Amino acid sequence: MIDKVVSLLRLKGEYLTPEIKFFIVALCHYSARKEKGVIVDTEKVLANDLGVSLSTMKQGIRYLEAQDFLLCDKEEAIVKLEFTDNFFTYTTKVSSKFEEVVGQRIDNLLSSELFKSLSKRVAVKLFLLTLLAHSDEYGIVRNLSIKDLHELMGRFSKDRHRSQLNLLNKTGYIIEYSPGMSGGILLGKQKSEYLLNLRHTAISDENSSQYGVKEVEFDKTTTNEPSKPKVEVTQSSVIKTKADDKLYAAIRLSHLVRDIQRKDILAANIKSKVDKLQQDLLPEELQLDESQITNYYRVIDDVGGAFEGEIRGFQIQRYVSMLALKYLSSSQWKVPSIEQVRNSLIFDELFSDKFLRTTILELIDQEKDGKLKPLPITEQPKHYKKLKSYMNDAMVQSVELQSSAPSLSKQIAAITWLVSLCVIYTAKTFKEILVNDEDGIPSQKNLVAFKKGEYISLYFF
Repeated sequence: MIDKVVSLLRLKGEYLTPEIKFFIVALCHYSARKEKGVIVDTEKVLANDLGVSLSTMKQGIRYLEAQDFLLCDKEEAIVKLEFTDNFFTYTTKVSSKFEEVVGQRIDNLLSSELFKSLSKRVAVKLFLLTLLAHSDEYGIVRNLSIKDLHELMGRFSKDRHRSQLNLLNKTGYIIEYSPGMSGGILLGKQKSEYLLNLRHTAISDENSSQYGVKEVEFDKTTTNEPSKPKVEVTQSSVIKTKADDKLYAAIRLSHLVRDIQRKDILAANIKSKVDKLQQDLLPEELQLDESQITNYYRVIDDVGGAFEGEIRGFQIQRYVSMLALKYLSSSQWKVPSIEQVRNSLIFDELFSDKFLRTTILELIDQEKDGKLKPLPITEQPKHYKKLKSYMNDAMVQSVELQSSAPSLSKQIAAITWLVSLCVIYTAKTFKEILVNDEDGIPSQKNLVAFKKGEYISLYFF
């Protein structure tokens, strides 16, 4: 029956309230332990067992009966409830495929007395269950927006999200949260991500240790210098650092863009930042002379809008970090070259849909080639083919450090060049941090990053 519970939590529908959906989920889980349906002495007893109010339970029963999902029989004080075949058919509307361990965690949570005492508000319990049902084996939840949660839970808002998230943080169910990002040139719209605490008493079992978080911190005696933490390379780990650490090249680049826009680009303190960034990012053979440095940060200024902003800088850094680890883990931890990275970047993964649509309009004659429709670009093969050819050529063009205003293709080339340099720098730093002579090559192949205040957590698994 736990597969039905998971399916319910993944189903979007016209639920009257989060309280009613929680009741349905809890009743489904409760009935799994009853061979002949649910039989209780009174409705009040059942409401208490499920952790809902009597009013919510009565509304929930009426809703299920109206949908022909539940048979309810009352004989004097005794109440008998049994789900119909229509209900079980309904729960198959979404795929029931999920990691077995996810189902076990939900079963553990719904059976836990600690979970039942979490809050009198059952909506926050439904929020946690919904996150758990959409998590992977490592407790990472991706691609759930406020709108998605509203459709999944019956009623949700930014204010509710904020208050419920705070409670789940305080009670240790959620370790990290990364807010989404609105569209820009790079990456486009990004949905929120969560990291759940799989070692929480209400969720964990004997298998949790292989997925749980092992926290490691940098040496506090150094300032903005990534020292070598003791990372156990055979299991998942979290490394926490300050967001202004020199490790984060993309974030440093976003800060530099901000400074360039606020002050004269020749100001000494900005020049110092540019010098340090180009020393870190560029290979020795590409170190620049004085005139090239001036044009180097003019290039950064020209395409800076792609990197600008605190949230965008972090999101790009997260993308860069995942690519860096991907290259390392697939090549015996050899740092890739600039050509390898630039040639392997996927244009419709790196650039936003909004930017790509604008680019198509620059390339086509709509009267001759046909209008660009609001459909996904990949579903418009003629336009997509032209866009793909143009983007793949532009992304590997040489970057000329000259003061003249760059064309669209030169801007694309400059952006991919800067992103690739950040990937290479991050790969070098990860190799310094994670590879040691004693343990050899690390086993971690995936990474997610979360930012909370002035700290960033890198979660390797």
